[in-house]
Amino acid sequence: MSRSLLLVHAHPDDESIGNGVTMAAAVAAGVRVTVVTCTLGEEGEVIPPELAHLAADRDNTLGPYRERELSAAMRALGVRDHRLLGGAGRWRDSGMMGLATNRAPGAFWSAAPDEPARELARVITEVRPDVLITYDPQGGYGHPDHIQAHRVALRGAELAAGEHRIGRVLYNCLPEREAARRLASLGAPRGRPPWRICPAWCPRRRWRSP
Repeated sequence: MSRSLLLVHAHPDDESIGNGVTMAAAVAAGVRVTVVTCTLGEEGEVIPPELAHLAADRDNTLGPYRERELSAAMRALGVRDHRLLGGAGRWRDSGMMGLATNRAPGAFWSAAPDEPARELARVITEVRPDVLITYDPQGGYGHPDHIQAHRVALRGAELAAGEHRIGRVLYNCLPEREAARRLASLGAPRGRPPWRICPAWCPRRRWRSP
């Protein structure tokens, strides 16, 4: 059993959707868990009508609200060490691929990966994780911030390797058949999902410094 686990996610709620059970189980097993979130998710979709006032184009209130939700999720999962990469609001949610928000000032997608990677490397050298979990190279479903988080996570591990070498890097994946099942339950047409998804196994490898 690993004694230290680091997870790198793009937005608040990604950690619960993708790795909530993993984190809770790790905490219960006595593993020290650190979660790094790269943006506040300012461009997220607001679904409940009662929260419509938080929509991304209204007074920039969605990010702080999601930060509070994230803190509540960390408490519920038992995670005591949660960090916002570079500090709150350092990089902004880029929105879905192809939108103008991808190129907005401070957008995470438009950042040169080495800048946020250096911030992450400082976290790695401090917490010295045995295992790092992040997205696959396609970001799961092609979200630019998920792709960037993957790049930053691996580059951060490279930059920190002189001080601390991570034992394993794992990708958070959704099997294609499970994705198709979930889409079908929502009434989507049958067939392959409209994005590239990992096969039924998750890529994993030992970390090797270049």
